[in-house]
Amino acid sequence: MTALKPLIGGLIAKHEMVRYNSGMALHVAPGRSLPGANGLAGRSLLVRWIAALAATAILCLATIWTIRLAYADRLFSIGTLEAVEKARRLAPGKAEFFVRKAEGEASSPITRAVELNPYYARGWIELALEAELAGQPAQAERLLLEAFRRDRSYLPRWTLANFYFRAGSREQFWLWARRAAEMAPYDQSALFELCWRMSGDAAEILAKAIPGDPAILSQYLNYLLRTQRLEAARSAAEALARLAGPPQRAAVLLACDRLLAAGRVREAADLWNLLASRSLVPYPPLSAEQGSLVTNGDFGQALVQGGFDWRIPRVNGVAVRGPGRPPGLTLDFSGAQPQSCELASQALLVEGGLRYSVRYSYRTRGIGPGTGLRWAIGPLAGGGWWTQGADLSHEEWAEQGFEFLAPPGQQGARLVLVYERALGTTRIEGTLELRRIELRPVERRPKMQGAG
Repeated sequence: MTALKPLIGGLIAKHEMVRYNSGMALHVAPGRSLPGANGLAGRSLLVRWIAALAATAILCLATIWTIRLAYADRLFSIGTLEAVEKARRLAPGKAEFFVRKAEGEASSPITRAVELNPYYARGWIELALEAELAGQPAQAERLLLEAFRRDRSYLPRWTLANFYFRAGSREQFWLWARRAAEMAPYDQSALFELCWRMSGDAAEILAKAIPGDPAILSQYLNYLLRTQRLEAARSAAEALARLAGPPQRAAVLLACDRLLAAGRVREAADLWNLLASRSLVPYPPLSAEQGSLVTNGDFGQALVQGGFDWRIPRVNGVAVRGPGRPPGLTLDFSGAQPQSCELASQALLVEGGLRYSVRYSYRTRGIGPGTGLRWAIGPLAGGGWWTQGADLSHEEWAEQGFEFLAPPGQQGARLVLVYERALGTTRIEGTLELRRIELRPVERRPKMQGAG
């Protein structure tokens, strides 16, 4: 700024001369400017010059300071005592430079870091860890609480939860674990693992550590599914299904799929029905009484990719249109499809020992009878079929169906559209159109009473 003083002084002198000359002009010739106008122009020019010089000076200072800080960062990253001390001299207000020890330094001046920046939580935490290692738990606790008072972010909460975990203070651990879990934007997997190390009780963890926030519950549910804790995942999924919005639907559907794979069909159905009751899936709840045991039976909705909706795999040689609007499902066979394949399937909720009726509406083009395209019903896991329907072949819309008995003890079944090339036939080429399929329990007829 010292170098700028002569230039600014010259501009001021020029301004004074312009003002003096303007005052000496007593007459104005035609076409000339008024003396006052010249004075205003001079003052405006001076202001613009001063503003430009000030902006240039500030920019130069900012550039110099940025280069200085970058150089200090570079020195600090070297890590030697000489380099770190020089970095601290170049940037004496940067608290981070006083937390980590340099090579050969007896101890880091952490106290200086929190003096420079009382809101630097990492400094308070480092002081607390030193106190804990020195056998001063009360001092460590005080410093950690001070870190939280200064900074309400995730790090102080997480550190306090760890401190109380090491101290075996369960009540304080659950308090700070829950406060840490409230920071939903962060990946909470490490915190969830710490909770399971403190307690193996899924109900206790869910009640004490997991806030009733859909985003956090979704994180926790995904963690439980990744770590194969299915029973705990069921409870978390139920809690999430009652609160979830569209972004959390996928997590509940994944839990539903895992329960189905484990044969826990009724629990999976409970989750599905919770989603349906809150319109998070576009279907009515599963209900034998309401005749709603097949989901998306008219093929009128796009698939939700999970749960009790249709699973339609990609099969080479088969082009699929639907489900969606307009309702229906169309499959075009090119003749290049595998000789045996599943084309569509759905998990069903059934009751062992009951008889059920499957009815469907369809038509075909170019597919002859006895070629191996049919509906079948079987267990959710394992091979084999309980019952298979007749081969699908009808050029006009037709109603067809079959009945099956759910084996005792079964809770679920799979309804599958299969193609198994019949012996003596070539692979089919043509089209199958499906309009509707439904499943209903077969009513038991009352036994006739004897007359005598």
